[in-house]
Amino acid sequence: VSLPADAAYTLLSLDGGKLTVVNEEYTASITFEGTKTIVGREMTEADVFTFEIVEGDTVIATATNDADGRIIYPQIGYTMADVGEHTYIIRETSQSSSGVKVDDNVYTVAVNVNDNGDGTLAVEATGNYTALDFTNTALGGFKFTKRNVTGDALPGALFGVYSNEACTTKLHELTTDEYGEASLTGLEAGKTYYIQEITAPTGYVLNETVYSVTIEANVDNKPVGETGVIINERNTIDLCVHKNWHNA
Repeated sequence: VSLPADAAYTLLSLDGGKLTVVNEEYTASITFEGTKTIVGREMTEADVFTFEIVEGDTVIATATNDADGRIIYPQIGYTMADVGEHTYIIRETSQSSSGVKVDDNVYTVAVNVNDNGDGTLAVEATGNYTALDFTNTALGGFKFTKRNVTGDALPGALFGVYSNEACTTKLHELTTDEYGEASLTGLEAGKTYYIQEITAPTGYVLNETVYSVTIEANVDNKPVGETGVIINERNTIDLCVHKNWHNA
């Protein structure tokens, strides 16, 4: 067997005297593309998220995004030994935090590597491998205090948190603590939530006012309403007093 001396080869098999080799100089590659965005606020230089490309059970590459949100996927290279179909899973590996909810979307990309028979390889990918985008959601929260007209804290008031102003679609329930406070975090920035009392503290009149709050990114204690204080008035009892006069 005579092989050119100026090429690099890999022995694949030696079966029954038949020598199979691969010319490693036949190469090709593919580079995935994608963008990272955050709903609710602009990206900053501090917003660096991580991603991975997996084939089978093996992580073959990892990536991060730049300050503009472009995900820098590394180039995947192929030689003649890689001819065939490759299936990749692409996902974000960053963890959700108090300020951002991470996108749990997972992409699958199939890549076919073919021998052109002329010393070159052809690479074809299925799926939109140039738009492997991930969108995170900025989070925030709100807080309010329940008091009576003289400023005393009122624990034990039950509130509903709703997605609509008519307060028909309830998302959460909150009860004021011993300091009359209630709060909720992990809400999507930019969205408006509506808060209404369901059960007043014992001895107080139900406050049926609907309060609203629009969540701000990375602000966990956005005040509800204009002041962040919700007032209840005491129940009143009408008494009728009869005075009887008796002559001594």
